This record gives sequence, C-alpha cells and structure tokens, in this order.
Amino acid sequence: MGAILISYIIGFGMSWIFGAAPADFPQTPFTAEETMEIAELKEEIQEDAEDVDSLVRLGQIYFSHNQLEDADQAFSKAKALAPEEGETLAWWGTNKTKLGGAVIPWYWGIYKIVSVKEGMSAINQAVALEPENAIIRLIRIKTLTGLEGRFSNFDLVFEDENYFTSKSSQELNEFPAGLLAQVYLALASSYAYKFNQEGKNPESFDRQKALTYLQQAEQKDEDVREEVIKIRQQL
Repeated sequence: MGAILISYIIGFGMSWIFGAAPADFPQTPFTAEETMEIAELKEEIQEDAEDVDSLVRLGQIYFSHNQLEDADQAFSKAKALAPEEGETLAWWGTNKTKLGGAVIPWYWGIYKIVSVKEGMSAINQAVALEPENAIIRLIRIKTLTGLEGRFSNFDLVFEDENYFTSKSSQELNEFPAGLLAQVYLALASSYAYKFNQEGKNPESFDRQKALTYLQQAEQKDEDVREEVIKIRQQL
C-alpha cells in the first residue's frame, strides 16, 4: 500500500456536521507538493481520460482539502469508468455524504438527505464487493461516525469493528501502522459518540472501549497524539 495513499487515509477528516444548518467544511490550501501532484495528475488524465487511479488520487487530494465539488467531478468520472471497483465507490460515496452536509440553502433539505443516502449506499456496496478491503472498512467507519446515525445505520460501525478485531495479531501486523492507528481512532470516536449519547457514565463500557482504542492508536503511531487528545476530551 503506497505511502501517498496512506497519507490521504491519515488526513481523512472527521469534522462532519449535519442538520438544518449547512456544515462548515472550510477549504484549506494545498501544499507545494500537492500542487505539483495535481498538475501531474491532470496531465496524466489529459493523456489518458480513462486513468481511474489518477482520477481517484486527484479526488482524494481535493477531498482532503474540502474542495468537494472538484472531488466529486474526479470521483464521478472514476466511478463511471469502474463502477464495480470498491475503493472508487467508497471514495465517491464518502464525498457524496460530505457534499450533502455542505448544502447551503435550507430548502435543499431533500437534496441533503438524498445525497447522504446515495453516498452511504455506494459505500455499503463497496463493502459487499470487497469485504476484505481495510481501506473501505475504514472509510465506512469514519463516514458513519461523522453522520452520527443521520440517514444511515450507525450499527454498521460495529460490523466493521468486528472485521478488524476478528483478525489475529499476525494478520493485523500486515496492515500499515498508520492505517491501523486511523482505524483505532475512528473506533474510539464511535464509542465516544455512544458514551455521550447514553448518559456519560464514567464506568460505562463505551468509555472504556474508547480509551482502549485511543491507547492502541498511540501505540501504532505517535503522530496521532493531537487527535487522541481531542477525542479524549469528549470522555
């Protein structure tokens, strides 16, 4: 699994807000390296309009900087070319749900619901197509946690949790440490959400699970400490 792809997984934002008001997903500037990569990817796509990998990579860069319309264009082209490719579907789906949260006019409420449901349907289809793909599982966990049950089945998080926890230590060690750290962070965030929804009992199972996953995340990657602190503040 390439280092560049892992960097996008690690940078996969979790600040999802849905409801009557539009979500605030401020666009952030590209790094110099990303600007160069965008230019290279666009050149590759111009030379080969059916280069799915380049389209998905381009969409990932836009997605990570909340340039959601640009990301949608790239992911939609990739999805049209490879409708049965799991990761392409998952990225298109998670961007679609985020687009639903970013809709500005209040009267677009139906569009918001449809967008989120379409996105989740695509992610669920991706899991069904490639049930052993850890990236797709992680995308679903983070998307569902961000949605907090809105227009989606939050309990699928625990199906994805089981995918990881049912594996042996040897199998888990085959995953990149950065990827596993993000899995543990995402699961910790899921349990933190449950803890806050169910009375904030300091002795609760949900709080203990969240704390355990935060510890595992730090053990896998010390660079996630800032994210760990943010989640721990919810506990």
